[in-house]
Amino acid sequence: DLSGENPDRNWGWRLGYADLGGDTTAGVGVVGGSPLTPSIDTDFFQLGFWWKNENFKVVVEFLDGTTEYAGGTPTAAAGTEADINTWYILVNYKMNEDSSITLRYDDWEAEANTVGATTGFEGDSFTLAWNRKVSETSMFQFEWLSPDSDMILPPGAAGVDTDTDDDL
Repeated sequence: DLSGENPDRNWGWRLGYADLGGDTTAGVGVVGGSPLTPSIDTDFFQLGFWWKNENFKVVVEFLDGTTEYAGGTPTAAAGTEADINTWYILVNYKMNEDSSITLRYDDWEAEANTVGATTGFEGDSFTLAWNRKVSETSMFQFEWLSPDSDMILPPGAAGVDTDTDDDL
């Protein structure tokens, strides 16, 4: 993880790569033959940037990753490869010493590829929050969240295609 984080500057960045070093050889990581303990390998790349001044802070971050399952799980068959990418932008406005307003937009997509079939989900959300410092160690936050997501089904697949569009 490389980082340009420095509290004395008005901007910073983060660059990261992680390979969790899993072994997707069949049977590795399977305890007592249980299919509930899969062999998993995960790696991901992250890139972020932030800028601030006296009243505003802006953060942008992107993540792209892959997980391979060799042993199978209750929700992923052996040989499944799951790809995810997500990004967000956050703007925070400092109203005074104790209060701020935050607006955030997120976008995500995750696909699981098995033998000739792709499934997954995609979506986005808006979040609006009012933040209030109530003591040196505590903060109150009131948040409105509006997610929208869709299931990705293989062409011609029988099943329920769900579309979630809620305000929380």
